[in-house]
Amino acid sequence: MSFRYMQGNRPVPKIPVRLRYKGKEVPITALLDSGADYTFIPEDVAGILGIKYTRGADKIITGIDKELRCVECNLTLILEKDGERHEIPITAHVPKYSTKKVGVLIGRQGFFENFNVTFCEKTLDIYIEKAKKVTGCGGFP
Repeated sequence: MSFRYMQGNRPVPKIPVRLRYKGKEVPITALLDSGADYTFIPEDVAGILGIKYTRGADKIITGIDKELRCVECNLTLILEKDGERHEIPITAHVPKYSTKKVGVLIGRQGFFENFNVTFCEKTLDIYIEKAKKVTGCGGFP
């Protein structure tokens, strides 16, 4: 699968996905972030999906500049293009009490371990292919 970076103020590696939680689905554009450990969804998307993000134990996630109080939820991320379709169970985090307006961010855990992802900054393309089961990278155990 290949995708083009999305244009805005500057080109960014965003891809169209669908998120599914307990039978509800929402199409969304998500930022692929190879520097993020986790996947995050904002409160408004969690609300549309019916995720009870105000309940549950808080998990503290430390980022570059601060700590976030989040609630974890398990959902399905659907990646589909040109007849190829992948449904990936993923743990997402809903930041609570966040004052920043952010979109969906796909981090490494759950996604990058299932796919080989190549960011081509020169051409502004993203290439995603299903990862093969290997015991190590590059022939190393």
